[in-house]
Amino acid sequence: MGFAAEHIAKRDGFTREQQDDFAIQSYKRAQKAAADSSFLEIEPIEIPGARGKPSTVVKDDEDAKNVFPLLVSLSVVE
Repeated sequence: MGFAAEHIAKRDGFTREQQDDFAIQSYKRAQKAAADSSFLEIEPIEIPGARGKPSTVVKDDEDAKNVFPLLVSLSVVE
């Protein structure tokens, strides 16, 4: 994926900053949609615990954490 993204960015003239801005905007939209229940198709699932450990219930597609500083600090994969 990294190579394809870099190839398309180079071909179409997107800068790294533009790509980062788009990723951040997309992530914010996903967080907002999750917060106002726009993702009704995501149902909680229970993962049984192994060897007597308690089960885990997963309710979200991913943890809603602040990834923005991490995102822009990632280096380009070549």
